[in-house]
Amino acid sequence: KVEQKGDGSQVIYRSNGKQFTIYPKGGGLANLITIIEQDGVKGYFMDNKYYFGRPYIYGMGGDEYERFGFFCRGALNALPVIGFQPDVIHAHDWMTYYAGIAAKRVSGKPLVVHMHATSFDRSSSDNIDTRVYEIERAGMAAADMVIAVSNLTRNIVIDKYHIEPEKVVAVHNAVQFAENDNPVPERGVDDKIVTFLGRITFQKGPDYFIEAAAKVLARVPNVRFVMAGSGDMMNHCIRRVAQLGISDRFHFTGFLKGDDVQKMFQLSDVYIM
Repeated sequence: KVEQKGDGSQVIYRSNGKQFTIYPKGGGLANLITIIEQDGVKGYFMDNKYYFGRPYIYGMGGDEYERFGFFCRGALNALPVIGFQPDVIHAHDWMTYYAGIAAKRVSGKPLVVHMHATSFDRSSSDNIDTRVYEIERAGMAAADMVIAVSNLTRNIVIDKYHIEPEKVVAVHNAVQFAENDNPVPERGVDDKIVTFLGRITFQKGPDYFIEAAAKVLARVPNVRFVMAGSGDMMNHCIRRVAQLGISDRFHFTGFLKGDDVQKMFQLSDVYIM
């Protein structure tokens, strides 16, 4: 089914009823939207081979502003097609802030922005990316509420971005364990297991985890460390573990998903965030 929209864009609906493609006015790059429903909740996933058909999520492409600008525009183009009227708009980090601002303007609904990491976390104070800083500040200034992942981040938002303190709250990250009766997997070792699970990239500090592991093993040898995940620092981390001579106590699982994530948590005595 082909539908011509009033703004000059065109929407093509697939026969499976789960996908549609939006072709913007003027012949810009198209957005493929896939609808996935689970537990009564619908999710809309955007795809575009040029921008998102890459072996990485962040960095290295040199066109991050263009990529995430395309994502924000695509999200706005999709809203009238899916006929969704939100009660509240929740935008995560600078990559989605412009979409959140625009969605607030057209819907009149309150905007909540989530600040996971600031420009000052990614670089030294005198070397921040000013383009990202301005997007971050614009998103938080337009927001009705700002959620920071720690009190440290909240203080940076207030002091460095000059956002009103009364609308900035700290909500700490946590792990929500699955509520099921799955048996605890059998452990093949008696050692304590300490786990890092996440993207192996600069912002997550995997190198600190490795250095800390070496210090622990110098005092307590019956501990094993697991780095579960993937990312652009994987090879660096593997080399550093070898340099420190702790390869026999350190394990790299690669990317985990689904039940494997829950099993890893069940096997762990300590989880490092």
